[in-house]
Formats: sequence, C-alpha cells, structure tokens
Amino acid sequence: MLHECGGRAVGGTDCGALSYPPPGFALLREIEWLAEAIVNMAALRAATSVAARYLRADEDIGVIAPGRYADFLVLSGAPLKDVKELRSLETTYRGGIAYNPQQLIANAPQHEPDGLD
Repeated sequence: MLHECGGRAVGGTDCGALSYPPPGFALLREIEWLAEAIVNMAALRAATSVAARYLRADEDIGVIAPGRYADFLVLSGAPLKDVKELRSLETTYRGGIAYNPQQLIANAPQHEPDGLD
C-alpha cells in the first residue's frame, strides 16, 4: 500500500563485518521479498538508485553512467522478469575490477561466528 501511495522502499542490510549471512546474501533475500510486495523494477531500484539517493550518494553510485563508480553485476538471467535471477551471477565488478563470484562465495563465512548466539 505504501508503494501504491507513492512511498519509497529502500533496500539495505544491517550486516557488519562479522555477519551471517555474509553481505550481499541478505540483500538478495530482501529484494526478493520486496518484489513479492511491489513490482520487480521497484524492488531493484530500492536496492540501487533509491538507496543511493537515501544515502545522499547518488552523485557517485546507484546508476550506471559515465563518471560514476563502476560497481555492477553481470547476470545470465533477467531479474526484471524474476528477481531470483539475481542469483544467476556471472561476474561482479567493483571499482571497475572484475571478481569471480564463485571465489568470493568460497571465501565468505559459511556459519555464524562464535559468540554471536
């Protein structure tokens, strides 16, 4: 109802350095939940351009454009048709540098750190 009345949803997580699930995985779930409540495009914008605007960082991040940071994903699927296709990750670019997602996942914590019960 908020979205229908012009309200904005902002995607983001509260994860820190010692979080589980690792950064990124929680945001994927959040986008999927948003897409169940609102349209896919709005859910994707909530995690990109709307989040950048909310953080007052939209001069640098949130869209793909000349002069902006080169942080983006290359997917084999179409997230506008099904946001779960965000999980079809081929390559991650951060600062214009390509990263292998399988290597990033392999290096991510696989369980909750001790002492955070």
